[in-house]
Amino acid sequence: MSTASEAKDDDYLPLSDLQSWITGNEEDNSTWKWLQTAEEERLALEAEMEEQGTFDLFTQEEEIFQRVHTWTSSRIHPDGLGGFESNETDLIESTESNQPLNDEVSVVYVVSERGGGFGDIVWASSRWLANLLAHADTCRDLLQLPPTDASHPLHNVSILELGAGAAIPSLVALQCGARVLCTDQAIPDRIRCMAEGMERTRRKNQQHCSDQTLQGQVLPYGWGDPVDSLLEQHQNNEQNHFRVIVAADCCYMPWLHQQLLSSIQKLLDPDQGVALLTFALHGNTDHDSVWNIVPMAEQEYNFHVEKLPSQQLTPPKRGMGAQQGLVHVLRLKRAKS
Repeated sequence: MSTASEAKDDDYLPLSDLQSWITGNEEDNSTWKWLQTAEEERLALEAEMEEQGTFDLFTQEEEIFQRVHTWTSSRIHPDGLGGFESNETDLIESTESNQPLNDEVSVVYVVSERGGGFGDIVWASSRWLANLLAHADTCRDLLQLPPTDASHPLHNVSILELGAGAAIPSLVALQCGARVLCTDQAIPDRIRCMAEGMERTRRKNQQHCSDQTLQGQVLPYGWGDPVDSLLEQHQNNEQNHFRVIVAADCCYMPWLHQQLLSSIQKLLDPDQGVALLTFALHGNTDHDSVWNIVPMAEQEYNFHVEKLPSQQLTPPKRGMGAQQGLVHVLRLKRAKS
């Protein structure tokens, strides 16, 4: 679900506007150079398509891909509001506004249409996790954080998102004052979209007279890869571990469970760290294989795993079954010796 203002502002922001969000953005930084090369290729391709009139093939409304969307948390609707196909469109249209109400958190996210994978889908587990993080009381309960004087328990907390995609949980955490490192596989447009979401969310904040400084970075990272780049670029404590790690809809590939858990084990604060895995069952493999991540985490990686209550949300696309909107939540902590 999109607003009229989004449709007018769907073009790519200049890459130079995103540089502050890209980890290690010095001129000799490999990630920055990698994105610059991809940007040059994209612009050259678009110029060629325009010259050949190929863009004329995409004039039908149903074929126009929209990149930029707004999502707003909601205490009433677990889906949140906006940015996905919903059977409650009338409700969403009636509640859309440029200014969040009460303690709602509103972010601007950008979906990727390039590079394959599922970067163009906002999964139910991502929306549910973002909704829980957005509100101070539900966030504190979810992460079992002690009371603080800060307006939100995520204020100045280090948080890492793995397999972020559209990165709504990261953007919500950013808005709530966390120090965010947002990662996904090394697809240039995916990483660019995550940085653009941070920049657009910052601008939205600025429009609403907020003087809050947002602390966020994006970085390509594959599960199971060496973690040095993450620890070096995002220093958090003496060991550079993260207080919170989140991964939304990253459990549907059982063949990658070991890599995912290995990364979490190396990156999570051993004393106070909490990792949250939210996911739905998509039917791409048998359910037992997906749930096998629980005994694997406990027996092979020494985590204490809690299964929190599941929540039924709207499936991310029309035609998907309810199962793909039923979000399961696992909370992982280091097991005490």
